Amino acid sequence: MAVMGDILQFLAALGVFSAFVAGTSNLVKRQTPAVPAQNPQVFEALDILRGSAPLSSAQIQQVLAYAYPGSSYPTYSYIPQTSFNCNQVRQFGFYADPETRCQVFRRCEAHNYMFSYICPNGTVFNQITLVCDWFYNVNCPSVGGFYDYSNPRIYRQDLKLFDDYYSSNYGSGSYGGSSGGANYGGASGSSYGILTNGYAMLPSTSQVISSQPASISEKYSTGNMYKAVARADALLKDEAKKK
Repeated sequence: MAVMGDILQFLAALGVFSAFVAGTSNLVKRQTPAVPAQNPQVFEALDILRGSAPLSSAQIQQVLAYAYPGSSYPTYSYIPQTSFNCNQVRQFGFYADPETRCQVFRRCEAHNYMFSYICPNGTVFNQITLVCDWFYNVNCPSVGGFYDYSNPRIYRQDLKLFDDYYSSNYGSGSYGGSSGGANYGGASGSSYGILTNGYAMLPSTSQVISSQPASISEKYSTGNMYKAVARADALLKDEAKKK
């Protein structure tokens, strides 16, 4: 240890050590660049990704009544190989694969390592919320425009996933027309949670989180976690049997 101390003192005397420290500091700064503000804001972005304003309960029932598995939404039972490659994206994160109509999503990590996941039938990957969402909430051809919307923030503990998530009152205060509504105003808790048409979506991206319609502040301010269940298959199979 004494020898190491002598070496460091010698380097410091030459100015080499201080230059090294300054260089390291600059390197760290370059590795954590500023993340730009999200534009458009999250609720407008969700409308763009959906291709419309949020559907009402009656509209959702209409969509489900005429939905046909394999046509209205993909029904993969396995993860297919596609041309998607992590070389195509700018940063680590989660990415919907358009070649699977967004039922499959990929996680890109260091050295272009790719991990693949599949959403339950009836759901596809929402590139903004980074969770599996009902098929009618995602216009899959639009996902590429949102690859850099949320992903730059998921490994940054100093940033929220959405800039305006807690400050926005969306429409009349209910999202998707569910009875009781999903109130976005005054929410607190995890910035990674979101309510979509009466279903709470949490970061366990391959799951649909079931809950009774209630205010988002009730769900997240108490810190309650909801058991993940894939309800999409059962609901949509029931609809198919009725035809």
